[in-house]
Amino acid sequence: KISEDETKVEVYREIVCSNEDFDFWSCFDALDYTGSGKLIPSCFKYLLDQNDYQATEEELYLLIRQYDPQLKGYLTSEDFKELVLPAQSKNYLTQETYSELPYSVECALCKLIYSELQIQRETELVKHSLFQNKQFSTAKAFKSIDKRQLGYIDQCDILEFLEESGSLASLEEVESLFKRAGFSKDQKVDFCRFLDIVLPVETVTTKERTISSINPLDTFDSPIKSNLDDNSFAGRPRVLSFSDLSFPDK
Repeated sequence: KISEDETKVEVYREIVCSNEDFDFWSCFDALDYTGSGKLIPSCFKYLLDQNDYQATEEELYLLIRQYDPQLKGYLTSEDFKELVLPAQSKNYLTQETYSELPYSVECALCKLIYSELQIQRETELVKHSLFQNKQFSTAKAFKSIDKRQLGYIDQCDILEFLEESGSLASLEEVESLFKRAGFSKDQKVDFCRFLDIVLPVETVTTKERTISSINPLDTFDSPIKSNLDDNSFAGRPRVLSFSDLSFPDK
């Protein structure tokens, strides 16, 4: 499913950038209505509202978080490139800049943003579903994938885990999974990064946006050796409930 989602988003990127009127900086400036050089949720919401796509700022924060590796709470132009430009070609930065974004480009850009937003909604629902299961434990989940007990997970571990679970996946699909999680194909995922991937986003507001974060060392001596149950999360702020998110049929 993740591989299919990534492929779909990549197709939308190609559609946007192959438009003869496309210009990267025109797209960025159209969203950056404050001129600050920082794209916050309201920037995306304004463009989507103008084109009859429904989304809340809380939902759009999920999108920003996907392309904000430093967790700043906004996207710079460099971050925005990862959202808009196709993976196989970054040669879309030298074209003419328009004072007003052409309508055909605006429509294609909205479809791209909305398709990414739908993926974030679905992903968040899966995370909530996991944590509503009392038998789910992040430590146990990590150890079930890290069978070699090396303290990290790589693509080989994912492939082996999926095969043993009866869900065959290709290397390309696993690479898509790593890309979606913000990792390079050769990168190793330790327990702290694993938590960043699986924990649902916590309550977010317009003025202050916080993300799920716990220090595993506060709960376990080691994510590899400990068998303690980490699913209670005592003292953590509540996570977004289903009622906090809206899911339009657009």
